[in-house]
Amino acid sequence: MHRSRITAANKTTTPAVRQAPQAIPKAWRAVWRACVDHLIKAGKYSHETDAPLVALYVHTLAEAESMRLQLDVEGRTVAASGDSIKAHPLCAQLNSARVTASKLAMSLGLAPAARVRISTAVDAGAHSEAPADPWAAEAKVPKPKGRGAQRLDA
Repeated sequence: MHRSRITAANKTTTPAVRQAPQAIPKAWRAVWRACVDHLIKAGKYSHETDAPLVALYVHTLAEAESMRLQLDVEGRTVAASGDSIKAHPLCAQLNSARVTASKLAMSLGLAPAARVRISTAVDAGAHSEAPADPWAAEAKVPKPKGRGAQRLDA
């Protein structure tokens, strides 16, 4: 099967390509679009192979943010046996999600170091400036609602 790359130059992008899968939380769909747009501009997006990785990346970011908000409310430590305390179990899960997100960002070309790697692979004539930052204004992290939201604004 032939898998074509979608680039800004060949203009084969359809609205369906930029549309986030239904499984992506609505509040995180702008992040999805920013990632896809970044990859398209870099000439490194194949919808068939990259869409599942972008979805996993955005889900991982959303889950990490949810865990962080829960830790902000519950605290980073919990009572253990006796008078001792231990790290909240979510701390390890949050750290794991952050490592996973970092690895996915690198493999997709969304991390700064990956951008350099991708930029050098693209023909210098076709790509003379740095790729757009996927975390520009369009892709801001959604404002949390509910418990713990006031702590973020502090």
